Amino acid sequence: AVNEFGEQAPRIGFFHEFKEKEIVVKKWNKISEDITTE
Repeated sequence: AVNEFGEQAPRIGFFHEFKEKEIVVKKWNKISEDITTE
């Protein structure tokens, strides 16, 4: 998200609709400050 001054806010979560017995693993990248699936 970007505010009126062009400053970005950090990602603080994500949405996922889980199916039965499904697991999702995410990793926080300190450099890009974003969630990755690696």
